Amino acid sequence: MSIASGPAASSALRLQETRARVAEVRERAHRLFLGGATGVQISAAISEGIDEFLRELHERALETRSASDRALLSAHSAIVAVGGTGRGDLSPHSDVDILFLFSSRASRVFPEFVSEIVRDCWDAGLKLGHSIRTVSETIALGRVDPQVATALVEARLLAGSNPLFERLRRAVQRKIFRGRFRSFLALCLTAREHERAQQGDTLQQLEPDVKKSLGGLRDLHLLRWIAFARFGAADIDSLRLRGALTRDEALTLVTAHEYLSRIRADLHFQAGKPHDVLTRDEQLRISEERRIPATAGMRPVESFMREYFRHTTSIVRIVQRFIVTHSRPPLATRLMRKLVMHRVNGLFCAGDGLIDVLPRHRSRVLGRLDLILKLYCSGALYGYT
Repeated sequence: MSIASGPAASSALRLQETRARVAEVRERAHRLFLGGATGVQISAAISEGIDEFLRELHERALETRSASDRALLSAHSAIVAVGGTGRGDLSPHSDVDILFLFSSRASRVFPEFVSEIVRDCWDAGLKLGHSIRTVSETIALGRVDPQVATALVEARLLAGSNPLFERLRRAVQRKIFRGRFRSFLALCLTAREHERAQQGDTLQQLEPDVKKSLGGLRDLHLLRWIAFARFGAADIDSLRLRGALTRDEALTLVTAHEYLSRIRADLHFQAGKPHDVLTRDEQLRISEERRIPATAGMRPVESFMREYFRHTTSIVRIVQRFIVTHSRPPLATRLMRKLVMHRVNGLFCAGDGLIDVLPRHRSRVLGRLDLILKLYCSGALYGYT
C-alpha cells in the first residue's frame, strides 16, 4: 500500500492535526466537567487551550512567509482576543471572537496571512466571530456600535505586536470610554433591551436562555461593561475593593456566574454544539443527573428550577442597583433640571439634557430591570447621551 505524498497529503495531514488539537481541548474540558470541576474552571481550560491553539496557528503562518514579511507582520499586526474570548470565559462550543489588528504598513501582506489562520480555524471546527481592522477603524466603529465597544472591554493580546495592541488599548480608553460614560451606557442598555426583548420580559420563563434571558450571563456581562466605563475595572474583586459592590453582592455574583457557567457547559457538551436554552427536557435530565431529591410538594425538576431562578433573580437585583447607583448625576443638578422637564410615556420626565422617573413611579421602575432599560432607551431616543 503506497503512502500519499505531495501538497494534497500535506494539506490532509494539517487538517487532521488542527481538528485533533481542538478536539483535545474540548475532551480535556469534558473530563474536567465529569470530574466535578466548576464552570469557571471548565471555561478557563477551554480558553487556555484555544489561546494556545491560536498562537500556534499564528506562528505556523509566520513560518511560511519570507524573512522581510515576517518582520513586517511581527511589527505591524496582532491577534487580539475580544468579547468572551478576551474575557477567558468560553463554553465548549462558543464562538471565538478575534480582532485581527494591523497598521497600514502591513496592508499588503496581512489579508492573505489572516486568510490562512481563519481557514485553519474553520477546518478545526471553530466558529470564528472575527474582524480585520486598523486601530482607527476599530475606534470609529466602537464609538457608535455597542457590540464593538463592549467587545473591546475584554480585549487581550494573543500574538503579534505589543506596541500596536497598546496603541489600541490607549485609544479605546481615551476615545470610546473617557468622558462618554452616559453615551456608552445608553448604547449598552439599548442593545441589551433589544436582545432581552427577543427572549421575553419575565424572570421565571418556562425555558430560559442561560445566556440571554433576564438574569442570565449577559446581565453579568452588562455589569462588567458599565463598570469598565465607569471605573476602568470590570472584574468583581476590583469592584468590591473600590466599594462599587458590597462583599455580599460580590459573593452572590461570583456564585451565580459559577452556577450558570456550569449549566451552559453542560448544555453544550450534551448537544455537541452551541446550545444555551434550558428546555424542559434538559431541565429534567440535569435534575436527574444531579440527583436532586424530591421534597414534600416539590419534584426534583421544580427544586432545580427554583435554585436556577434564585440565582438569576439575584443577578437582576444587583445589576439594577448597580446601574441606578452609578449612573445618577449629582443631586443639585437633578433638582435644578426638573424645573424644565416634560413627561414621556407616562413614566418619565425629560428636559434640559436629562431624563428621570416621575416620583410616583420611582419604586416601580427601580424595582424592574426592564423598565430601567426602557428609561435609558428613552434617553437615547431623546438624544440625552
